[in-house]
Amino acid sequence: MIYTKTRLQYKENHIDLASNFSSPLMSQPKARKSTSIITKLLFAAFLLACLGAVGVIGIFAYYSKGLPSTEELKNYYPKTTTRLYDANGGLLAEFATEKRVFVPITSIPDVVKQAFVAAEDQNFYKHSGVDVFSIFRAVIHNAVAKLTHHGGLSGGSTITQQVVKNLLLNKDKTIARKVKEAILAVRVTQAMPKDKILEIYLNEIFLGNRSYGVVAASYNYFNKSIDELTVEEAAFLAAMPKAPSNFDPRKNYERALERRNYVLERMYQDDYITKKDAEIAKAKPINLAKGVEKEIATNNFAEEIRRFMIEKYGEEQVYGGGMTVRTTLDPKLQRYAEKALYDGITAYDRRHGWRGPLPTRIDNLELWHESLLAAKAPEAIGPWKMAAVLSTTDKTAELGLKDGSTATLTFDGLKWAKKWYSGQRYGEDPHSVKDVIKPGDVIMVDNEKDDKGNTRLTLEQIPDVNGAMMVMNPSSGRVLAMVGGYPYGNSDFNRATQAKRQPGSSFKPFVYMTALENGFLPSTIVNDGPIEVPQGPGLPMWTPKNYGGDFLGRIPLRVALAKSRNNVTVLVSLMMGVSKVQEMATRMGILDKPAPYYSMVLGADETTLMRLITAYATVDNYGKQVKPILIDRIQDRTGKTIYVGEREENSRECVGCSGENISTTAPEIIDKSKQLVDPATTYQLITMLEGVIQFGTSTRAKVLGRPLAGKTGTTNESFDTWFMGFTPDIVVGTFIGFDHPKTLGRDATGASVPLPAFIDFMQQAMKDVPPKPFPIPPGVRFQRIDVTTGHAPTDQSSPANIQMEVINPRAPEDIQYSDEYREKFMNGEGVIGGGNSGYGGSSSGNVDSGLY
Repeated sequence: MIYTKTRLQYKENHIDLASNFSSPLMSQPKARKSTSIITKLLFAAFLLACLGAVGVIGIFAYYSKGLPSTEELKNYYPKTTTRLYDANGGLLAEFATEKRVFVPITSIPDVVKQAFVAAEDQNFYKHSGVDVFSIFRAVIHNAVAKLTHHGGLSGGSTITQQVVKNLLLNKDKTIARKVKEAILAVRVTQAMPKDKILEIYLNEIFLGNRSYGVVAASYNYFNKSIDELTVEEAAFLAAMPKAPSNFDPRKNYERALERRNYVLERMYQDDYITKKDAEIAKAKPINLAKGVEKEIATNNFAEEIRRFMIEKYGEEQVYGGGMTVRTTLDPKLQRYAEKALYDGITAYDRRHGWRGPLPTRIDNLELWHESLLAAKAPEAIGPWKMAAVLSTTDKTAELGLKDGSTATLTFDGLKWAKKWYSGQRYGEDPHSVKDVIKPGDVIMVDNEKDDKGNTRLTLEQIPDVNGAMMVMNPSSGRVLAMVGGYPYGNSDFNRATQAKRQPGSSFKPFVYMTALENGFLPSTIVNDGPIEVPQGPGLPMWTPKNYGGDFLGRIPLRVALAKSRNNVTVLVSLMMGVSKVQEMATRMGILDKPAPYYSMVLGADETTLMRLITAYATVDNYGKQVKPILIDRIQDRTGKTIYVGEREENSRECVGCSGENISTTAPEIIDKSKQLVDPATTYQLITMLEGVIQFGTSTRAKVLGRPLAGKTGTTNESFDTWFMGFTPDIVVGTFIGFDHPKTLGRDATGASVPLPAFIDFMQQAMKDVPPKPFPIPPGVRFQRIDVTTGHAPTDQSSPANIQMEVINPRAPEDIQYSDEYREKFMNGEGVIGGGNSGYGGSSSGNVDSGLY
């Protein structure tokens, strides 16, 4: 049975095997059918491929129409930052819509190029503009990264595509734009070297922190030039293009660190750095430069240049043209001027009282910290701190600060704070802390050193008053410093150039210079007494008054200017005629169309500090016209000089600077500027203005201990106060007043308000400069006079009254009286006194002068 079964099994198996190995003839119909299907499938695939190729070609042909030319990239000029530098080469300000500094590819270190290529496009030097493999790799990498939540995201666009997107196309997220981008990327690769494409990319890319391009980013993040970057810093910059805000380490440190380390790993994988270098770099933290977030402050000086440049070159060129501007500003003098004006304004403000705490008040002192944090700080708070008054005693106050700490304010820190009243009046000095502040008040405080050098808290208030200070070189017109107002706050209003104010008595020197041109001498005796001036039919007589209301009687012109006597100034103008003073004001550039009224001679017409200091500089330059210069030169992005700051075209000639004598003769600079006033006349005026310092309204400036000339200015009711002062080498103008004119108080004058600021500035600016006398111009002669008579000395003259007087031999020999004065005031008595002729005459009591 076993056998039978085996046989049966064998038979069954044999039959199965036989069926499996049937002959080809038996399976031929089935094989032919299978081959037919494969052929059809292959044909269909081929047909689809052809159709796809035709479709792709058609799509590319369709989207190729109207594409921008790649020639734009060949002439690539990105928007670059216009930079202003001071006279010493320090960065002063930047103007830009995109903060960028262009640098050629040859100046970009390899480590920076390698970091960006590794991070953004590892096959950059191999592909034809589009990297298909990278696209698939990015898809897979990003899918894995999302699933595992590990590793940074990778993009599929090549560097070339990013350049095309940023410069030739818009940033729409559409298939059409991606197709155009790919087409243009291939074209750009065919038309330009790879290094040129990379140069464009590294200069164009936005890297966050207001930085466009690797140079600006290197400076803004690390305060370094690109050739100083370490490998980890280069990798950090290369990490930013994907999402600058997301990888900002100040907001998302861990994400920024992860992305930077990803770039370092890519650099290792692409053999740019070793594994050891990569690990060392990964272990280092991201260290940004301190203060990197802070913008460069643009001061009034820079704003003045910005306005000039926009008018000359247009806003687009200024904010994107990458110009380099070398200015005239002296950074040391600028700092001195800022501090002097700030201290002067603050000193005036403190003298006139405490206007009270900030508007915010904290009623629930248990929540003082939360309330203080919620309180809005004033715009002009500057470096001061807000503080909540928690408790007070007679001698101290406990304060709460925004950081949650507490501090003590002593009586010494607020004893200046007498009560303020309207009209700039003030009460008596406080006797205790409780007289000034109380719990719940919110105040401003600062750390200040006392006389012993110890630091203490002081009560502060933002000055209500404002002002300006300018410093100019009189021989060149170079503006060395300009402060247009209180240093803190957001106001761009420049009180040095934009505020039109009455100059008051600071205009008087130009009245007296007019008199010197018309036969008067500094020693001419004039009468300081009551005077009435007709104003026209139907109008009352104008009766000017001296400051203080007193009269000095018969005094020399020199004394009248030094003592700033209003009545003498009007009298002298009446003698010459106001039209001559008007002409002088126009000639010197102080006023354009002076009013034909005698109040004009006392500085009633408005002008600016810049115009007034320029006129004083012309006096200091012995009558040679001075024009203010803020810019030495401007260069375009290629370094070509396109503007040179000169007083006027061809105003200077250099003899011996070129031609045959260049190597044998020392060059001589000849000033060919217009001569506005005779040098001898200006020297006479300079000596009179020296008297202002020596025995006039500005004697406190004698502390400077050097030859100095100047003039105070105070307008009616002390609305505006001025001091204009100069040495042979520098002119300084200071103005202090309210933006909306009102009285500075009954005790406010040019001598008490701006003069101290001038002195503070000069003490710092001139401390290492030896004193220098004012040069005597050619042709001037000196002659002895008796200052009590204005005449040459006689046997009766006291030796103490005999002085040397400056004589201008080119001036008129006699005083040139106006016809109006002859008709109305001389009463037929003939010529009054002598001028340079040296002949005396009868006098009406107003004037008596002459030299024998």
